[in-house]
Amino acid sequence: SRHLLCGGACLTWTMVTLADACHGDFAPRVHFARLGAQATAALAFLAPLGWGLSAFLTECWLVAVMVVLLTTQLLLERLRLGDWPDTWRWRKPQLWMPRRPNGDHSCCTPANGDAIGNNQVSSQEHFFTVLLAVMVLKSSLIV
Repeated sequence: SRHLLCGGACLTWTMVTLADACHGDFAPRVHFARLGAQATAALAFLAPLGWGLSAFLTECWLVAVMVVLLTTQLLLERLRLGDWPDTWRWRKPQLWMPRRPNGDHSCCTPANGDAIGNNQVSSQEHFFTVLLAVMVLKSSLIV
């Protein structure tokens, strides 16, 4: 399970880094810094395998690396744009589809006819989520 989680995270961020490297940016220094941060995180995801950490410590390590990577990307984006992006809005979470007026909360027939989360989750996010679910299941079966 540790191999799946570490390898999946490493593979995901390696692919994201390679995809980003194929495109330029109007701020090359920030772009190269972001590529470096992503590549470093991809390698850092493999560290628990070399250190022989337990499943729980591996999960903690991966979450910590992801938090550091997210924070780094947010700061680099602010540096690149000079301010926070205009489209960012800090608000409370919302449902992806409205609830039906009669109180029916069925997910099978959305009120607006769209699928839940249509075009909202990338393939890499889905892949990593499945790997995380497998890791949690495997960890709970071991204990």
